Amino acid sequence: GNIIMRVSTQQFFGRASLEIINRFSELNETQKQISSGKKILTPADDPSGSARVLGLDQQIKQTEQFQKNISFAKSRMNIEESALGSANDILSRAHELIIRGASGTNDADSRSTIAKEIRESINELVNLANTKDLNNEYIFAGNVVKTAPFSIANDVVSYGGDQSSRLLQVSDNKTAIVSDPGSEIFMGFLDVNGAPNDVFKLLDDFATSMESNTVNDDDVDDVNLAIDHLLRKRAEVGARESSLEVTTSINEDQIINFTGIKAEIEEVDIVSAIAQFQQQNVALQAAQSSFSKLQSISLFQFI
Repeated sequence: GNIIMRVSTQQFFGRASLEIINRFSELNETQKQISSGKKILTPADDPSGSARVLGLDQQIKQTEQFQKNISFAKSRMNIEESALGSANDILSRAHELIIRGASGTNDADSRSTIAKEIRESINELVNLANTKDLNNEYIFAGNVVKTAPFSIANDVVSYGGDQSSRLLQVSDNKTAIVSDPGSEIFMGFLDVNGAPNDVFKLLDDFATSMESNTVNDDDVDDVNLAIDHLLRKRAEVGARESSLEVTTSINEDQIINFTGIKAEIEEVDIVSAIAQFQQQNVALQAAQSSFSKLQSISLFQFI
């Protein structure tokens, strides 16, 4: 009889000890969830939930990178738009000078003065066409961004960039053009005869006419066509910028959406967790109380 009693006592103590350990472990887990605010503390707590959280983290990070790309793209577009605005101002001034130069009241000296101003304008245009962005990269060079795309020698302007537009990923399914090749901007308009022309050659030809005291009747129409071309290009940049505003909003909504789903998976409901903690605390105290009572019933008296 004593042997049976001894085994039973050991079983009671073993079960009671295990009950306390389990209750304490549950309480400790809930306490960690409350202090961290997360119900998934290790991947083992919820393997599929942990995998989804990891995927959502990557999507949030990727979308945040898209937002950075948009900021860079908008900054480049602002610089391009500003440069094109200044280029238009130069051509508008050239338009005035061409009209003045065509007047029969001019003599050779006054036309020579006009030619000097036009040549200064060409240098200003070259400087604008070699505009850099905040990263010190040339915005009108295509993808050859480290070398000045335009150079002038013997009054002839040459383009050394490539013919590609620079692209940047701004969402999962959208890339944005963040700059245009200078050849397309400054050397891509059609003159009155429908022939390809460039603004530098147009102004150089006009200056040469003024220097030789002659007038080309097409100059006024050609400069108007060049101005229209730059205005169209500037409007295209503005339209791209507006489109990026929409993409920014969509990306922001996605980040909020991903963050919300992630919170549902991993974040603990604090009110429920505190209620659970209180219940578990009561259960632990009950287990400890049972263990104390078991100790006080000195079963060892049967030995």
